Amino acid sequence: MKSIRYNTIYLVAANSLQVGLGLVLSIYLARFFEEKEIFGKYQQLFIIINFLVSFSSGIPMGLSYFFGTYLDYTSRIQIYKRFWWSMFFLSLVLGGVIFLFNPILADFFQNNYFSEYSILFSGLLTLKIINSYYLQYYLTRGKLQFYFVVIVIEFILSIILIASIYQFNLQIKEILIGLILISLTKLIVFGSNSLLVFKIKGPIILTKKELDYILPMIAISMASLLTLYTDKFMISSILNPKSFAEYQVGAFSIPFIGIITGSVVTALIPALAKLKSEGNISEIKTQLRNATKKTSLFLVPILIYCILLGPHLITALYTENYKNSGYIFQLYTASYLLTVIAFSAVMNAIGLQKWVLLNTILNLTLNVILNLILIPKYGNFGAVYATLASTYLGYFLPIYLLKKQISVNFLEYFPFRFYSKILLLSTALALIILYLMNHYNLYKWFAFIAAVPFYFIILIIAADKSILDKNQVINRIKKIGGK
Repeated sequence: MKSIRYNTIYLVAANSLQVGLGLVLSIYLARFFEEKEIFGKYQQLFIIINFLVSFSSGIPMGLSYFFGTYLDYTSRIQIYKRFWWSMFFLSLVLGGVIFLFNPILADFFQNNYFSEYSILFSGLLTLKIINSYYLQYYLTRGKLQFYFVVIVIEFILSIILIASIYQFNLQIKEILIGLILISLTKLIVFGSNSLLVFKIKGPIILTKKELDYILPMIAISMASLLTLYTDKFMISSILNPKSFAEYQVGAFSIPFIGIITGSVVTALIPALAKLKSEGNISEIKTQLRNATKKTSLFLVPILIYCILLGPHLITALYTENYKNSGYIFQLYTASYLLTVIAFSAVMNAIGLQKWVLLNTILNLTLNVILNLILIPKYGNFGAVYATLASTYLGYFLPIYLLKKQISVNFLEYFPFRFYSKILLLSTALALIILYLMNHYNLYKWFAFIAAVPFYFIILIIAADKSILDKNQVINRIKKIGGK
């Protein structure tokens, strides 16, 4: 295995390329298809694909887990074969199920593309699920550089596809064929460099131990995904593809949120688990508070900027045709203001995994009920209101459990004064930029240009030096590791 730093560099680079590519393709197609209904139907195809690819992620994550668990070389090598074939069979099953149920999907989403392009849709889904195996494969093999090269190739081919859409006026069928060819190229390149999975002798079925680990992960993943996609599924069912196009553009998850919170969670879980086993509750509070301060510093300015300048940002990217999406984006972004606290990481680290699943299920149930009530009355905005309400109500149980389990009150790990400082500074500066844009009728792209100095000004003014001090950070890590 390569170093964590080596892996992180290539992972961040590859993920950034993929996120950027998805955003570029979305923006271009929204501009290319002037009718929102066409773009909405296309987007609906991909929420199903993205949902099922994420659902399948339990298998490759299991590969990574068991690679670390199995210490002997033979066991480590053999899992590549079992996990690859499991991913392959799962992709065929899901692709086949979607193909058979395409008429139901077409009716549910009010979208004829599901039945009209059923073969292309199912084929693309199957290829994307198989390809999702290879990230963990190359991570454990220490070949992330090769994985990154393949992602670069995918990026280049996708840009060629976008140029072809413009040059030859391609329609949905041709676009899907292009995406299938790109995914097939990825699979061929990945496969040619991973013949190991076919050469290894041994069974191709997962063991009971491996299934016992993977199935609960899939259950948690399913509950989390349903919570994430509930609003999108219900908008599609209750309203129409045109409304979905507006909502999908506005209900945009800012990539920085996942990158920042994901990094914090990755670092926190092993550290807090060790502290809990030692009974060091005071240090848990300190570490959680410090982590929340760091996350607040880097995340809150982004959130406030997007909340206040949302309409300008969205219409600059997607044109005035999606002005309502800008208002949806403002409200939707507000649901992330408390993601600075890594509740799930803390609960997992102190042995409350089952409560994480229960809280997710409760959140999902509440979200469904609120969507059923609010969407018919308020349309797209009803879905946003439901998301906001269910998100913030979902924080009560974790706060209660942390108080009960480790006797930690909310304000002991939530840096209220520091958070308020960041919030107020970000709001004041963002309002100045908003005033300048509206008063002088500045070009909308100025919102993106102004975002860079805005962000660094907030960091410089608000940063607690101890948060960014390299030596202090290293010393804390050594202290947790007992070095």
